[in-house]
Amino acid sequence: MKIGIVFNNYNAINPDFSIVKVIKAAVRRGHNVCLINISDFNYRYDGTIYAYAKSVPYHNYKTSKQLIEIFFEKNRSTTINLEELDIMLLRNNPAQEHSVWAQSAGIVFGRFIASKGVMVLNDPDGLAKVTNKLYLEYFPEEIRPKSVISRDTNVIKDFIKENDGRAVLKPLHGSGGKGIFLVTKKEKSNVNQIVESLLRDGYVIAQEFIPEVENGDIRVVFINGEPFKYRGKYCAYKRIPKGEDIRCNIHSGGGTAPFTLTKEILKISEKLKPKLINDGIFMAGVDFIGNRVTEINVFSPGGIKNSQKYQNVDFAKGIVEVLENKLDYKNHYGYSLNNNQIATL
Repeated sequence: MKIGIVFNNYNAINPDFSIVKVIKAAVRRGHNVCLINISDFNYRYDGTIYAYAKSVPYHNYKTSKQLIEIFFEKNRSTTINLEELDIMLLRNNPAQEHSVWAQSAGIVFGRFIASKGVMVLNDPDGLAKVTNKLYLEYFPEEIRPKSVISRDTNVIKDFIKENDGRAVLKPLHGSGGKGIFLVTKKEKSNVNQIVESLLRDGYVIAQEFIPEVENGDIRVVFINGEPFKYRGKYCAYKRIPKGEDIRCNIHSGGGTAPFTLTKEILKISEKLKPKLINDGIFMAGVDFIGNRVTEINVFSPGGIKNSQKYQNVDFAKGIVEVLENKLDYKNHYGYSLNNNQIATL
């Protein structure tokens, strides 16, 4: 397979990224992989579309660190015709971009490349529906926290009062645990200041506080609309908050622990499946607190590194096998299946 992977900036990748584990597994299985920065697409008047890219040298990489070292040591940018790719993976995160043009570039060029017959994952039309945390509100009410989304301070304060003076506040756009605040009766006097700070970045979500967050949250990697199971084990692990910080995100200093999916989480996952499949979401990172879904990350979901560590299973290799199967389906059925359909087949 020829696989192109789009990043915000591939110079910032590190060995712990989930996608690096996938790249290593793909190259070890003999596939050609190249990395593309979001700023390096080019469209020609004759309808061709190409990009400046860096190929990952073939090597029987033992570690992700070795892959990164060899990639930056031995490679130079080349120009590739994107129509010659078999698969393009969109791994750029709009929430990490400050430039408006860069926030939508992956979706815009992804759509065009998909129209040329290249498999693009996640499906760009699906990603266009998931550019912020409002996406969670499309799922059944019983599996997500109660919330309001507003730029009206009074609306947010009223919601906090309705929930016994406790709520989680965060920006509608954002990732990595940034800008998340827990409001309690003790912080009542600081609510105006917190909301004012969040409003600088747009709309604010006020979300029901779930007490189980004190025990951590669960990250589950979904593939083809359901929890990814490979070699009899699920790709999942537990994230534990640090001290009194409710944020379980690893970037915010949280710890990790092994976790075995419960029947309750698997039952909730069945309610996520129809929409994830309908939207062509090949891969997602879904966060659970108690029996509620609190986040669905579809742009650059992590979770493979820690899941592999605790489950002792090479989930990255399993994902590459899924991609290989998808390409077989596409080659067999051709244009009778569109990109949205093949994304979760």
